[in-house]
Amino acid sequence: MDNDSDTTSDDRDDRGHDDFRPGAGRKRKQSAVSIQVMSKKRRERAAHRQTIYIYRAGLTQWIDELKWSHQGIQSSYRDNATALFVIFNIMLENVNLTQTEAIAKAGFYCPDGIQQIPCAPGNYTNTYEQSKCRQCPPGHYNIKPSSTNCSRAQPGEYAPVNNNISRPCPPGTYTNKPAQQSCKTCRPGTYSTQPGTQNCIRCQLGHFCPDPTKLPQPCPAGFYGDIYEQTKCKICPKGYYTIYPRVTYCTKCPIGNSCADPATTPKPCPVGFYNGLFAQTTCRQCKSGWTTNVPGQAECTSIEPQVG
Repeated sequence: MDNDSDTTSDDRDDRGHDDFRPGAGRKRKQSAVSIQVMSKKRRERAAHRQTIYIYRAGLTQWIDELKWSHQGIQSSYRDNATALFVIFNIMLENVNLTQTEAIAKAGFYCPDGIQQIPCAPGNYTNTYEQSKCRQCPPGHYNIKPSSTNCSRAQPGEYAPVNNNISRPCPPGTYTNKPAQQSCKTCRPGTYSTQPGTQNCIRCQLGHFCPDPTKLPQPCPAGFYGDIYEQTKCKICPKGYYTIYPRVTYCTKCPIGNSCADPATTPKPCPVGFYNGLFAQTTCRQCKSGWTTNVPGQAECTSIEPQVG
């Protein structure tokens, strides 16, 4: 009996050749089954296309002629999913089909099973066979079409839903965390004058900040600011004054003077008037028979002649 007769059908080449290679037939059969499963899914997705029958005929003929050893595919890839995708793409090229018609790539979508359309900026797909793209989640964005993922907005920036670019927070607002879809307004008494701010600045002493988009304003004369983060300055109490801006406290009106206007210097009490107390807004008139010789006196003196 011929030695070739001991060769089983499983060890023969798929086309009936008697070249003996142990296990080669089984590997080819397993690969053919895998390709047929993928082809079945493809036919189900595009069943409405009349031309699929022509493509199927060409594809079947090519599969019958396929040789593993002549496709430039390493043997270590033969039994994994990566190899199946590579082989499937090669088959499509040989029957004048494109990858679009078989499977939608990541970053693309196929609404009708025929067209492969890139996802617009602000959208993405990260898996195959998608009929529509996904919007970037809030706080994320992408700027290129056919994207497979979205980027996080950085601190100081925001990205609304379906945004194709991150934007800096405008003056008066901020973000101190990544992936934000909107900016926060600076709290009262704080400010930011530059776009893209991660934190707002406290209004300093002697100033007030009514507008979070503008620099602090100094407290004017007659007013003071003794604490941080103020939206308005405090007026000096009665009997106190300050003639300078940006102050943190007011000064008591001295003895012998009056301070009716907190924004002006103290006025000495005129002759015939006195003031023996601090922080007074008016001077007192000397009683009858008493007077002052010069302005700014704290007490009056008697004008009656002394006996003796």
